[in-house]
Amino acid sequence: MAKLTKQHKSRRPATKRRPANQAPPTTVVQLANLQRRHAIKKQELCDAVGAIIIGEKAKRANISIVIVDDATIHRLNREFLDHDEPTDALSFLFESTKGYVEGEIIASADTAARAAKQFNWKFADELLLYVIHATLHLFGYDDQSAAKRRKMRQRERFYLYQFGRKPRHANATLQ
Repeated sequence: MAKLTKQHKSRRPATKRRPANQAPPTTVVQLANLQRRHAIKKQELCDAVGAIIIGEKAKRANISIVIVDDATIHRLNREFLDHDEPTDALSFLFESTKGYVEGEIIASADTAARAAKQFNWKFADELLLYVIHATLHLFGYDDQSAAKRRKMRQRERFYLYQFGRKPRHANATLQ
């Protein structure tokens, strides 16, 4: 499991501020890779969730990322959403109060690999997009109407740009 921040004792003065891109120490982002076909950039995925936590102004968060294969996400999609097909990512919000978010993101590496070929960009970029998209759902963004979808796509691009990526399918909708 990966943690977003390292907790350690410091001899720095208490008045020193935390860097703007570092999540508060009460934030935990963990990642479990339950598939073996595709190599993933664990730290980058955790850092993306951390960037969203900061960008959406949460004071604390506990978010788990689980990377799976298509068979697993298909089973979960059927069980929880009654959709009998694999999908790109699922979000499960466990708790959301002012300044705090707790949830889980499940993303399919197999779907990301197929879509990356389709859109002619890297697998890691597509998986990063899925994790960003799913994290935004945890923060209340929705893509069920055209107006809400536009706002969500704008935030996706904003966070992708922070990682030096420009989506190849900015106007496309995720499955």
